[in-house]
Amino acid sequence: AANLDIFLLKVNELGDPVWFKTFGGSGDETPVAIREDENGNLLVCGTNELGNYATVFLMKTDRNGELKN
Repeated sequence: AANLDIFLLKVNELGDPVWFKTFGGSGDETPVAIREDENGNLLVCGTNELGNYATVFLMKTDRNGELKN
């Protein structure tokens, strides 16, 4: 395992960075899909591999990239 994490980057209309966040833990996180809801929250779905086991995750952040419950 390479201990891959998720890197989220928000840019403005000129392509300048506004914020970035890194998420991850043990194992390799691989995002598969990302969507923005009507409130600007981000939903990230993907897989996490630890050893020989893979699980699916769903992560939600607010419009500033802060994790939400």
